[in-house]
Amino acid sequence: MKIGIIEITILLSGIGFLVLVFSLIPLIHSLTRSSKELEETVKEARKTLSKIDLTIDKLNKELDSVDNIIIGLLETLATTTKTLKTVNKKVLTPSFGIISMIPALKFGWDFVSKHKKYKKKEG
Repeated sequence: MKIGIIEITILLSGIGFLVLVFSLIPLIHSLTRSSKELEETVKEARKTLSKIDLTIDKLNKELDSVDNIIIGLLETLATTTKTLKTVNKKVLTPSFGIISMIPALKFGWDFVSKHKKYKKKEG
């Protein structure tokens, strides 16, 4: 039996193919392991994103309540401002004339009380 060039070429091609396949086995194994790790990472990322969504929903609810508090505070401040303006306009402004006389009345009172004490000492 004679072995020709075609048979040698086929034999070398077969050996080369086997070498190629065996050299690709570690790469295929590595790709399989990487794809499993990637799949686990994606699952964890989805869990984390769902937790983040829940946290964002809670935060939005809290912000809504803070908005309501701020609105109530602004309404209270507006009412207080109106009340203070009314008190200033109706009570304080008209009473400035009377309030300005208080020091003069005190001075007069002190003068009269000193004068009475002086008369008691003399008499």
